[in-house]
Amino acid sequence: MSNESVLYWRPMAKKRLPDAFREYLRELGAKGGKAAAGRGGQVRWANVSEGERSRMMRALVKKRWSKTKKRTT
Repeated sequence: MSNESVLYWRPMAKKRLPDAFREYLRELGAKGGKAAAGRGGQVRWANVSEGERSRMMRALVKKRWSKTKKRTT
């Protein structure tokens, strides 16, 4: 037997998912990503002013950037 790599000319057969499971995934996908989980973001930020939201987001970004800097040095 030689040490050459094996080359397959035909793709491997894929197993088909059960129809009930495929229908469940289709319905979940139709709701759309995180929207399927509910109204989380809208409810969280409903009572927060634009200025306060901006300050909170800026603090999160600064924290994220500082983590990145620590990791790379």
